[in-house]
Amino acid sequence: MPHSRRFRLALAAALLVAAPTTVLSGCGAGPDAETLQIRPDTPETALGGLKLQNIALVTGPVGEGGPLAVVAYVYNGGTEVDRLERISVNELPLDAAITPAPSTPELRILPGQALQIGGEGNTAAVLPNADNIIKAGDTRLVTFGFARSGEVTLWVPVVPATGSYAGYGPAAA
Repeated sequence: MPHSRRFRLALAAALLVAAPTTVLSGCGAGPDAETLQIRPDTPETALGGLKLQNIALVTGPVGEGGPLAVVAYVYNGGTEVDRLERISVNELPLDAAITPAPSTPELRILPGQALQIGGEGNTAAVLPNADNIIKAGDTRLVTFGFARSGEVTLWVPVVPATGSYAGYGPAAA
């Protein structure tokens, strides 16, 4: 057998063995793989069947301050209907003024559905920020109150209405 043909056969055999090994080795990482441990940089929590994710307080563009818009995604993974009742920040005397989206006029969250707070066409929640006490870069305790599940309080970052939050600021709410 010529040398080049033998070389090609050896190369084909090596590829035949190496290809499945390479492909299957990705499956060996298992359920504790480091890539599965990546978490978003916004807070999240669970309260009963509710999951609150992507939570932030959005103020005016850098240096402008002003009122705070709440951004959050609330998913109801439970079996009971729940309803958003209030949102507050510990240093502010007034709760957020909540304006329901046309699709959720009663702020009800049905099982298997979600309530998006912030952004065009979604439920809006705006907190007055008298004297600009809270500024971009801060982290504040925010409390969400629900009719069935109760209350949950967590630390939430304050971000300016720029970049990916440009359409979520208090002026957009």
